[in-house]
Amino acid sequence: MGQTLLYQTTYDKLKIRCESLDLNDDGEYDNGIAIPTFFDPFPLENLKKHQIITPDNTARRDYESHENIFDRPEEGFEGFKSQAVSYRLMRHFDWFRRNGIADGSGRLIDITVWKNEYVPRFVSGIRNVLLMCLISRSAYSKFIQEFFEPGVCFQRGHSPSPSGWWTAKSTSLPHLMCILEFKFKGTEELLRGEILMILATTITRLELEGYQGEVVIPVLMFSVMSDFKARIIQAYFDGDKLVIRKSRLYDFSTRETLSSSTALFMQWISIKEEAETENTTDAP
Repeated sequence: MGQTLLYQTTYDKLKIRCESLDLNDDGEYDNGIAIPTFFDPFPLENLKKHQIITPDNTARRDYESHENIFDRPEEGFEGFKSQAVSYRLMRHFDWFRRNGIADGSGRLIDITVWKNEYVPRFVSGIRNVLLMCLISRSAYSKFIQEFFEPGVCFQRGHSPSPSGWWTAKSTSLPHLMCILEFKFKGTEELLRGEILMILATTITRLELEGYQGEVVIPVLMFSVMSDFKARIIQAYFDGDKLVIRKSRLYDFSTRETLSSSTALFMQWISIKEEAETENTTDAP
């Protein structure tokens, strides 16, 4: 797995089954829900009921800064575009207040199954290095064992930068969500960094106390590329192969597509878990 991309011809060798995650414009499954499924999107009509509110000038400026991502200078800031999109997604999910939400602080995350495990409040052009320095080993080991870090996070030209991690509020659920940033343009083929991150997080979760009896570790991943493109990935181990369902690349590069793509990604970031994982495999 030395190459950046992973092609169809190598899937069988690595015991990977790659499937298409086809979604309608309303964010729902296009060709029916695949079985088994562990994630269900937040309905679009419900999302529209919870518009972002900016009660003061500070909140308004913060919101506008994440709306005007096209107006920021890129010179000398490698990976800017992927970071701009990932920060926008995180802010829309767990930072900005929304109307109609009485729970918690009135954020979208407050009415979902997720809780924050690591969400950065800083901006850095060298995220990989700072990430490892700033996150304590006790916290980071929930997601990637130290053993995996050199191969997953420190491979020049291949490695993703994890932007944020979330786990289920119910500790009995092994479900995991993350956003990754990449410093190269999007491609329809799976990326080496995506595969390695899925494998590392799955193995790490399986070895945590409380999940050692599990076989299935559902992973929901959002991969953000350096050309304002991003995709949604679901992954789980079926007892025989690593099953990966990936969406097409969604465009965030114009004001029109920025709005529609953000809404669709909010539906999937704001999911409710769809299935328990005990004894859930589809291996023959």
